[in-house]
Amino acid sequence: MGVVLEVRDRSVDRRLAMKRVATPRAEADPIATWSTLAGLLIDEADTTAKLEHPGIVPVHELGIDREGRPFFTMRRVHGDTLAAHLATPRGAAGAWSTARFVEVLVRVCDALAFAHDRGVVHRDVKPLNVMVGPFGEVYLMDWGLAIDLRQARDAARQSTVGTPSYMAPEQAGAGPEAVSPRSDVYAVGAMLYEWLTGHPQYADSPTTRSSRAILRALRSRPPTPPGALARRAPAELVAICERAMSRDPAARYADAKELSDDLRRFVDGRVVLAHRTGALPELAKWIRRNRMAAASLGAALLLGVLALLALGRALRLTERQALLGEGSRLDQLEDELRACIPPWPEHRAALRDLRGRIARDAGGARDRIRGTLGPAAASGDGDEVGGRLRTLLGRLDAALDAPGGLLARTDGLAARSDRLAAADASASARWVDARALLAADARFGARFGGLPPQSGLVPLGPNPHGLLEFHHVESAAPGTPGPHRGPDGELVTDADCGIVFVLLPGGIAALGSPAEAAPGAVRPDEEEPRTVALDAFFVARCEVTQAQWLRLAGDANPSAYPAGEPGVGWGHPVESVSAVDCEAALQPFGLELPTEAQWELACRAGTTTAWSTGDDPASLAGSANLRDRSSWVSTNLPAATPFDDGYPVHAPVGSFRPNAFGLCDLHGNVAEWCRDVWDRRREHLRTGDGLALGGAPPSTDRHDRVIRGGAFDSPPANARSARRLRTPATNRLPTVGLRPTRPVIW
Repeated sequence: MGVVLEVRDRSVDRRLAMKRVATPRAEADPIATWSTLAGLLIDEADTTAKLEHPGIVPVHELGIDREGRPFFTMRRVHGDTLAAHLATPRGAAGAWSTARFVEVLVRVCDALAFAHDRGVVHRDVKPLNVMVGPFGEVYLMDWGLAIDLRQARDAARQSTVGTPSYMAPEQAGAGPEAVSPRSDVYAVGAMLYEWLTGHPQYADSPTTRSSRAILRALRSRPPTPPGALARRAPAELVAICERAMSRDPAARYADAKELSDDLRRFVDGRVVLAHRTGALPELAKWIRRNRMAAASLGAALLLGVLALLALGRALRLTERQALLGEGSRLDQLEDELRACIPPWPEHRAALRDLRGRIARDAGGARDRIRGTLGPAAASGDGDEVGGRLRTLLGRLDAALDAPGGLLARTDGLAARSDRLAAADASASARWVDARALLAADARFGARFGGLPPQSGLVPLGPNPHGLLEFHHVESAAPGTPGPHRGPDGELVTDADCGIVFVLLPGGIAALGSPAEAAPGAVRPDEEEPRTVALDAFFVARCEVTQAQWLRLAGDANPSAYPAGEPGVGWGHPVESVSAVDCEAALQPFGLELPTEAQWELACRAGTTTAWSTGDDPASLAGSANLRDRSSWVSTNLPAATPFDDGYPVHAPVGSFRPNAFGLCDLHGNVAEWCRDVWDRRREHLRTGDGLALGGAPPSTDRHDRVIRGGAFDSPPANARSARRLRTPATNRLPTVGLRPTRPVIW
């Protein structure tokens, strides 16, 4: 958006840095107009000028050059970026010590604390924006993305900016929280994470090294805990890093001042608040700082037996209190396990290592607590601390011994990871053929010739409509051979088959329906057309069956019309599941509910008519399981149109003719949940997946969600491609099921 030049101030003969508006490129985003860029530069100069602090480069002048371009001048700063020092191998000439790095972070925090006190959030704190001079100067640079919270009306709407490797989850749109000083705290923690582990957050896996992959990971899960990657790092620094990078902003340091204070405690050899507190840690730190005084105190204590006994009792109590900290360690192990879900094959080593540490750490903590409690562990006698220890002992017992405990779940995920690795290996040859077909398909292009195998998906070749289909092995019954193609080229499946996904190409999705498309049927929230650019994605060919639901969710069949009732089998769609139920079942397998935009793109299959079959409702015959015509109150259908196909409720999935993408039952059978929280206007749609950003975050259960598509009791008007309905996310309706999607992982 701008360029920085070295200039000479002739009035006092000094060198300065000048930042001015760049000439907009012809291919640039249309929003990046000249006036927009000029406004951004002026805002940056105005914000920076207000922050008169030794760690923030001062602004000297704001003006307009001979070509009419705004500019401002700043002090010319000499030195290296913090990124250069992070890239220097440990032990190499000129490499920093941990203490030196922490001192620089303290200076960065001081500059941020000053800005936070004045209501300014930087929003792009990263190593490239920290300059370290040759004489110890530390500057926090580039306030171009900063926001003044006292002036911004809606900080949350401006939140998805920054650098993914150092961005807080709320900046990536992963939560309802607005950007705040705690967002900058997360970024400082992310720089400390890089120092401790040797790489930025999420970069420990080959699948999360691109900015887009890091953003996806940031929105869905925490990074691998630094303690799991940096075993020899100081425990206090690990604790500071973990608190600063908590996904819940309320659990982080309140602002940079609080983080700076804790970093200084580490540098000074005092007890770090994010780590352990209490008499024993304070005493140990004091002894290290005051060895001579400690020796004198020890001699004095030897002369006072009563004082020594009293201290002994206090230390024993402190030791028991210290054992309560094992609860936090257990929480950290739980976080590490969640970071391995879904258990892709690249998590196999991490899961094996985690299993060993659970047995060692949790088992050792249980033994120490039992030894400390003694008979009170069984009798229930003891003080308040003893009661808390017994509660923690129960948690440790459950983690180690319960069928659904931490150790058992880790073993289960490790076994799943091994099975996925075996399935991926057996499908490797099919992926070679699939990539060749994708590269030759103009809808996908040459880039897809390098598509990595998508773990757990077995290519089945193209359907009669030219799109590739894939078998999801984890939703299939063990040992099933999978689906096969019938004489017409369409897949033939049974209740043992897993979900079949179709890979849809990306492109511009056209949403909504003009009022004239179906007079009297279109609702106001459908009338105004919308468009959004979507990435390629996998979408289920059919709705999830009752058999597949049991294999995914592992609980009883929730359907109001379950298999075993007259006319209903295991191949019928599952229904009576809430959006919350669906997401809980899909997330462990890396699956998602579709966004509204993805659903409508899949339903329309390239059409712009009221239904994918045409503008005449009679065209739906044979393509949708809808309400029997005889039960309709009013209809525009000809009297001879047959819609009663002999199914009193829903039909086996895939019983009706597929659309032009090879997808079935989008206009009938059961309606389907979408990921979006209800947003009537849909003004802000996220590029890539089309998620509506104007409503509450998708994880908020109490808000209404969107359902799309008709059901077996719907008239055609309620099954149009643009039809939208809303209902609370916790509702379980006998006419609503699900059709999962899966993102393409590069």
